[in-house]
Amino acid sequence: MPEQRIKELETQLLAAQGNIAELTKNNAALTASLAEAGVALKRSRRSARKDGNTLRDEISVLQRRRD
Repeated sequence: MPEQRIKELETQLLAAQGNIAELTKNNAALTASLAEAGVALKRSRRSARKDGNTLRDEISVLQRRRD
C-alpha cells in the first residue's frame, strides 16, 4: 500500500475517532437528560394525583356543607 494512502487512512481514522468521542459525549448528556426528564415526569404525576385528591376532598366537604 502506498505511503500516501496510509497517511490518508490515518487521517480519516483520527477524524473518525474524534467523531466517536464527540458522539459518546453527546450520548452521555442525552442519557442524563432523559433520566432527569423521567424523574420530573414522576414528580409531576405524583403532584397531579395529590392535586386531584385534594380537589375531590374539597368538593366532598362543600357538598356535605350544602346538605
